[in-house]
Amino acid sequence: MSLLWLTILTACSGEQAPELVLKSAGKSGKVAASALETQAIAETLHRDTLRFHSVIQGVNSYNEAIFESGKLMKLHVKAGQLINKGDVIAELYSPVLSERLNQARARLKKAQAQLSLDRESLLIAEKLFAKKLVAQHDFDKKQRDFDTSNQARKEAESAVELAKNQFADTSIKARDLVIVAKVFKREGDFIRSGEPVVRLELAEKQKVSFSLPEDIAVLLKLGDQYKITIPSMSEKLIGTVSEKSLPTAGGLRLHTITFEVNTINANLIGLHAVLHYVTKPVLAYKVDYRAIHYNAQSKPYIIQRGDSLHYIPVSIVAMKNEQLLVSGLLKDHLPLLIGNELSLPIDLYAFNAEQSNSRGDK
Repeated sequence: MSLLWLTILTACSGEQAPELVLKSAGKSGKVAASALETQAIAETLHRDTLRFHSVIQGVNSYNEAIFESGKLMKLHVKAGQLINKGDVIAELYSPVLSERLNQARARLKKAQAQLSLDRESLLIAEKLFAKKLVAQHDFDKKQRDFDTSNQARKEAESAVELAKNQFADTSIKARDLVIVAKVFKREGDFIRSGEPVVRLELAEKQKVSFSLPEDIAVLLKLGDQYKITIPSMSEKLIGTVSEKSLPTAGGLRLHTITFEVNTINANLIGLHAVLHYVTKPVLAYKVDYRAIHYNAQSKPYIIQRGDSLHYIPVSIVAMKNEQLLVSGLLKDHLPLLIGNELSLPIDLYAFNAEQSNSRGDK
């Protein structure tokens, strides 16, 4: 089928429009305007709902460790378990601390025995000194011995208390109502000083953090409230913005935005959460999906028909069945040309090339 080149003139200005390559429509080569399917422009305001995903956490989380080395003898919890304040979580056996406590107790017994002997000697010396049967310096020596033994007993008691406190540090107790988020060690494992045993989440209040792109993150203010859902429980929550972090480095700048949720339910911790963010309204146009074409760079455009054909770049903002919502600099009074490469009498490849040349695209 031969191709016919047709020059379309712009009526309003009288200037010559770019040449368009049309397919031949019979022997005359003419294309009747009525033969082209068109659609009127329909404006609308579009709000998009974006969804971001994360996991519910306790409002605070931390690792619990034992600051002594030893063997983990008892682990009383499992991951996901709710622990009351004061409950014992883990117990460590440390032979060094055990020996230290035994030695301190032995020294205390020795000091107590020596103090008892020195007390008896001092009582005897006091009776003899009263009868002037011992000299002053002998009595003073007995007094000094008693004072020294008494001081040694006090030091030994302090050493025992210190050893007991150190020995008490070989167990972990819950400081609050918590949930065990992760277990790092198991019974029988050797633990180095300061090595974490479990990770705990505070269960008295919940939070959830989302990584949001910068253009959205800057619109969220501390104290703003948004809808958050828990799909597995069909539960709807209200999240209040409580923290905004600095963005990540690199090309895709993401901000971590933290929300405190309006409920106290320890069972929510660890569950999948979805943030529903409704964008600001934008002007969009309803178009038939057949009105969308793509250029050589795979960018969408539409063709509006007036006295000439107008190439209009667009962005697709939403899709529903056969209707699309697009944004762009559309001419409100001009209809859209509908059809594809096969149904339209226009050679779209040549039309794209002509438009690209007129815009100076490379």
